[in-house]
Amino acid sequence: MKHLTLKKTITNKHTQIQFPENSTVSVQFPEEFNGTTMLLTDNAGNQLKTRSSHFFVLFGKKEPSIKTLEKWTEDSFCKSLFGQKVEPDGFDSEGSPSILVAMGFI
Repeated sequence: MKHLTLKKTITNKHTQIQFPENSTVSVQFPEEFNGTTMLLTDNAGNQLKTRSSHFFVLFGKKEPSIKTLEKWTEDSFCKSLFGQKVEPDGFDSEGSPSILVAMGFI
């Protein structure tokens, strides 16, 4: 689990739970979702599920270039969403999936 600051407001349309921009949330990647879904939790304990591929937009991170993605598919390692070196189909020590898994390429 890691605590990150949102760079964009996110709202669950069904429950009307809203996590405003600049709020800090804990980010987890539950095993049952195989890296495709992240679970965000605010300080009040409210939870919101969203696709892992939304990570870059929600947290203001730069997406890797096509050239970088191509290199990672050929290499035996790539980066996780939290920036650690992992296998292309793997997860890091904090449970974050590889970027290739999160983006749905694997």
